[in-house]
Amino acid sequence: MIGRENMFVLVTKHSDAGGIKRRGRVKLSCERSGTYRGMSQRVRKGKAAKIASKPRNEEEEETARTQTGTKKCGCPFLINVKENADSLWYVTVICGRHNHEPAKNLDDRPFAGRLDMGEQEVVVQMTKGNVKPRDILNTLKQRDVRNVSTMRIIYNARQKVRNEDAGGRTQMQQLLHILEKNKWMSWHRKHPVTNVVTELFWSHPDSIKLLRCFPSVILMDCTYKTNRYRMHLLEIVGITSMHLKFSVGFAFLSSESHGNYVWALENLRSILDGWPKPDVFVTDRDLALISAIEEVFPASSHLLCSWHINKVVLAKTKKMFGENDGFARFMDRWTSVMYANSEALLEVRMNDLRCEFGNVKGLIEYLDNTWLKNYKEKFVSAWTNRIMHFGETTTQRVESAHSILKLHLGNSQANFETLLNVVDGLLRIQHNNIKASFELSLNVVQHEYIDELYRRLRGYVSQRALRLIRDKLTRGEDVGHDSTRCGCEIRTTHGLPCAHELNHHIFARSPIPLEDIHVYWRKLSMIPENPVDPSGYNVHDEIERVLENFHACTDEDDRLRIIQQLREISRPSSTPGVVPPAKIKTKGRTPGLQEKTRW
Repeated sequence: MIGRENMFVLVTKHSDAGGIKRRGRVKLSCERSGTYRGMSQRVRKGKAAKIASKPRNEEEEETARTQTGTKKCGCPFLINVKENADSLWYVTVICGRHNHEPAKNLDDRPFAGRLDMGEQEVVVQMTKGNVKPRDILNTLKQRDVRNVSTMRIIYNARQKVRNEDAGGRTQMQQLLHILEKNKWMSWHRKHPVTNVVTELFWSHPDSIKLLRCFPSVILMDCTYKTNRYRMHLLEIVGITSMHLKFSVGFAFLSSESHGNYVWALENLRSILDGWPKPDVFVTDRDLALISAIEEVFPASSHLLCSWHINKVVLAKTKKMFGENDGFARFMDRWTSVMYANSEALLEVRMNDLRCEFGNVKGLIEYLDNTWLKNYKEKFVSAWTNRIMHFGETTTQRVESAHSILKLHLGNSQANFETLLNVVDGLLRIQHNNIKASFELSLNVVQHEYIDELYRRLRGYVSQRALRLIRDKLTRGEDVGHDSTRCGCEIRTTHGLPCAHELNHHIFARSPIPLEDIHVYWRKLSMIPENPVDPSGYNVHDEIERVLENFHACTDEDDRLRIIQQLREISRPSSTPGVVPPAKIKTKGRTPGLQEKTRW
């Protein structure tokens, strides 16, 4: 402290805590004391012994000298501190002068920027909170205006925290240790020879509870540039009764192939073992993902994201028009085709589109062959209005989740552990918001729903459902009691009373019965209502099968593989799995074959 006040940096040159027959002593010197020693003169510190470094040749030594510098100037300043028999410390000034001028500032002095105990604790807490290094440094400087720490010191302190948490485990072992400690469900696959991890899937325990409460609609999409291994990140998203998204699970995939998607979806199915399976999947037109859904969940409906379709159609057809100013009118016509609520109306609107834009070369063939011929049942309202999708016909919720994740990551060079910590923090906030939204529906009665019509619904259904019912009331006068004029779309797609049903209740002056509301809108908790019977799981049968397979193996390699898998189940933090090699970061990213042919 005294050294800093006088713009000199003092360091511990030698110290001895003392012992049974020794007294403690400390020698303090200036950081510029001593002289520069070349690499050939230095000593490397080993765990068992100090091994002298191999001397460099003259050319290497000269290169090292031209690329480095030194602050050493043989400063003679020295203070000796000794402990006597009475445990008192005596200070002796051996030399009280410096042979150099005081520093004008201490910002470039690593010793002066060392963190004290309080600052180290701040770094530890903020590192675990996924705070960026620059924000940590800014916080330290706000706490103490005399702080002269640099970014390099913060980086080193953060790395020290990670090393202490890892406790000697490899990166993959540390990742599985964190997943096991926090009770996340996870699966991974490795290359059989190199043990390099090729796929990784994980899901938060609270996300699993939400999935079991709201399994009806699942949205899925891949994103890129989230990790240093350039692995594709598949995010699976569900929707609550309050119209809030929740992340079901994440899967790192080495490629967007059919087999990888099947593996990820089988893990999703295992989470729902004994629980209702998803009714609807919404994705973009990734052919490998579509075929994987049909294989793993054959009973579920599949919808194509209408937002992605419009985006791709716009990109593909705009160049067909050239300088023609009819492109905006064409997009309006195409949108009306997508939202045709009957097959007859679809045919009429397509004929109008063909008549008006039939002279645009390749346009009609593209729309027919790429979209309408094979996929119209997956995005045209005439078919999607027959499916209970609760209003989720796009994957924009997943896109927004991707955007938030990348914003918090800050760059595309994160490792598995860093990304897991960021996801954990985001999910914590996400789950808190969902719990708060449930409490809002249970305990708060908004003034617009005080009417007698909502008496049996208040506090029992989500406010999102009440809002949709209120919007339908405005159509009641035009529709009357005629179901053909009503269309009943909200009944088939949302499970809510449609306009002509609401008219019946208004005419009879009776409140809407709770039974008219789909059970999806009545779930206002993260606790699944129908838990699986624990007696349905029989571990002994599975162990017996493993033993049978083990004894039936004649190949020693197959036996070793079974033992290795069992060890990973019982002790995941000791896995021999290896993280993939980091890919070299380049300015431009060349998409793979799968991505080029995606559309």
